[in-house]
Amino acid sequence: MTEKPDLHSDEWEQVLQQALADLPTEPMPASLQNKLQRIPRDHAERHPWWRASWLRPAFAFGVIAVPLAVALMAQQQQIQRQEQQLAQAQQDLAIALTYLQKANEQVASQMAASIGSGVARPVTDTTIQVIEKPLDTTREYEL
Repeated sequence: MTEKPDLHSDEWEQVLQQALADLPTEPMPASLQNKLQRIPRDHAERHPWWRASWLRPAFAFGVIAVPLAVALMAQQQQIQRQEQQLAQAQQDLAIALTYLQKANEQVASQMAASIGSGVARPVTDTTIQVIEKPLDTTREYEL
């Protein structure tokens, strides 16, 4: 009787490898090879429509995330344009207020000059008339 090899040693593996190598090999018939290759196609798991790839979480996330990212980028660009328009409007307003301030100063100086001369002229004219009147009357008497 042959001695059995120990299952926990490397000897068992070597005996098994030797037994497999001693087996005769025969070529596989083409019909069997074709049948074996068709097994994955014939027995492929059929998924119902609700388990389709477009309903899987990764695909659904992509379908939601891409339009959301595009919308956010468009909104960010619109906000940047609005900020630029606001900055331009502030600059235009500052320029307009500067022009108004200069115009106000010129008008105020012109008004002060015209009011001052307008008030001073009647007073001086009246004073001159009053002063000249007695001189006129005195001249008349002298004649």
